[in-house]
Amino acid sequence: MPYSLGLDRREVDLMVERATHLEDQRDEWDRLHEEVRDFILPYGGIFPGRGEQPDRGLDKTGKIINSAATQGLDILAAGMQGGLTSPARQWFKLMTPDPELNKFRLVKAWLSDVERRMDYVLGRSNFYDIIHNGYRFQGGFGNCCLAEEEDAESVVRFTLFPVGQYSVASGGNGRVDTIYRRFFMTVHAAAQRFGLERLSVRAQSLYERQPFEYIEILHVYEPRAIRAVGKRDYTAWPWSSVYLEYGAEWPNVLEVSGYQEQALFCARWDAVGDDAYGRGPCHTVLPDVKMLQSMEVSALKAQHLQVQPPMLAPTQLRGRIKQTPGAWSFVDETQASGVKPLYPNMVAGDVQGAEARIQRVVDQIMRALHVDVFLMIDQGHAGMTATEVLEKKAEKLLILGPVIERQFHELLDPIIDRTFAIMARRGMLPPAPQELQGMPLKVDYVSLLAQAQKQLATKGLDAVLDHATRVAQVDPSVADGFDGVRSLQDYAEALGVDPKVLRSPEEVERIRQQRQAEAAERQKAEQLAAMAEGAHKLGNAKATPDTALGQVVEAMER
Repeated sequence: MPYSLGLDRREVDLMVERATHLEDQRDEWDRLHEEVRDFILPYGGIFPGRGEQPDRGLDKTGKIINSAATQGLDILAAGMQGGLTSPARQWFKLMTPDPELNKFRLVKAWLSDVERRMDYVLGRSNFYDIIHNGYRFQGGFGNCCLAEEEDAESVVRFTLFPVGQYSVASGGNGRVDTIYRRFFMTVHAAAQRFGLERLSVRAQSLYERQPFEYIEILHVYEPRAIRAVGKRDYTAWPWSSVYLEYGAEWPNVLEVSGYQEQALFCARWDAVGDDAYGRGPCHTVLPDVKMLQSMEVSALKAQHLQVQPPMLAPTQLRGRIKQTPGAWSFVDETQASGVKPLYPNMVAGDVQGAEARIQRVVDQIMRALHVDVFLMIDQGHAGMTATEVLEKKAEKLLILGPVIERQFHELLDPIIDRTFAIMARRGMLPPAPQELQGMPLKVDYVSLLAQAQKQLATKGLDAVLDHATRVAQVDPSVADGFDGVRSLQDYAEALGVDPKVLRSPEEVERIRQQRQAEAAERQKAEQLAAMAEGAHKLGNAKATPDTALGQVVEAMER
């Protein structure tokens, strides 16, 4: 009797039916993704619904002659990795929604400690390896779908799903919340993951004879329709998770569980309207990439025709002409003139012109993949300072602004939330200060790409300061309307400068009061010195009626 684990036949059949329906909806996307895989990202997808089996070392690069698009996609993925989630520098900070609360010393210390611990956990896991390929998949297929599971050793473990394995549907907020994943697993791995006794009879027999044979698994991840009120187990959790074994006489239920927070994420490079699947830059350049392969074939044929043009020769020379380099062919003088090119007056092909056209197509592909943005400093800009290069790069990054924002909302925010929750349940976070009890946290991204977006705000501050400086030359009172301390804080925040280098508002106010007190003391000392000098002069003066002092004395005596 197959395991049901609390699910009846109708519920399981509905899951299989929904999986089939979602795969049917995905059919046209699969056609597009197959072409992207064949021409750009050869090892990025597998389509079980089309009968494909797991990779067995097969060469999938047969349609790629010029690999410029593949190399450009690698640069794009590396640029996104280094710019958004670099393992070499801090890329996120935790904050409270209350700006004033963020200034408290205990709150700042606790947030900094939590950030450090989370960064350690992510660095110890496979997060950075997976997220790099996730950016590559987004650039290639427009989507990346991955899971974050708890792990006994590394706390968290990430898995990236190849395109073609999963079908998705979006919720009312336009974000993906339903993922049906159809994939392969060896019987050996399935027995370890779910238990041998839960596998079908067929799978159990394979375990003894061929334990490394593949079986097909369906993972259903979706919001839980009905949550058990008052319970503390998975039936009350907001996310449902069910694993089924496909291919059995009845889809065998392997596991029924759930998640307390979002654990599977589907991030999209760009989404149009109500589309659940995204579009990436490789979708845009796919026609160019296919044309590039055709152009390379033509250019190679032209080169071959120039190096080895077709020849004409008399029939009596058949088998007597050697075409290998350095070979000697001995013929009569009357026959030697009979060997000549088949097209003596035709140029085999404009090889240089073809190469120039190919280069233009390659450049067009690289621009569409934003290679010029991520390699801007390396490409060199004569006559431009480093600051000008950075400013120009920041302007170009405006093109990636919507993409970067989508990474925050669809990928990085839920990953940070999930990691924080897992660490909290394991007791890996320090006790929160009293001020933070019940207070939600938010994430502020301080990566290179995030700061590049914010850096554009400094241009507005510079423009205001320059204008104020010019107006102050005519009307000095304009300085009264400029808050220099606040502008300095905003400027530092836009540039991502460590806030520790700036004094707190309390310190600034204390310094101002001290400066005012010192100025008052100096003014008082100057007044006393002036009075002392005046007294000295009065002591030496004669009070005669014709002097001012005498007149004052005379007036006082009256």
